[in-house]
Amino acid sequence: MTGNQLRKLEAELWRAADQLRANSKLTASEYSMPVLGLIFLRHAFNRFEKVREDIEKNLPTHPQRGKRKVTPKDFEEKSAMFLPEDSRLTNWFHCPKQPTWVQPLTRQ
Repeated sequence: MTGNQLRKLEAELWRAADQLRANSKLTASEYSMPVLGLIFLRHAFNRFEKVREDIEKNLPTHPQRGKRKVTPKDFEEKSAMFLPEDSRLTNWFHCPKQPTWVQPLTRQ
């Protein structure tokens, strides 16, 4: 994910948060958990990417099999959280504009 893509995603998330505040009948306590969850996901993804780069640089190479795949155990050894493919922030770019779980929040 490039820096430009991250900035676009961040701007989109802030617009969504502003819409929740302004256009929904939800109280701050009702939408705070999803918003805080997104902030945590951003932090976890940034940490994951940094650690993954370090792990991949230091993986041993076998002459016939090449490099092995990165495993959750590699992250555990670095005291970092492993994020499965479908839990990574980059997958948000491939989601529909309004996923089905958002619909109940936007109904008037």
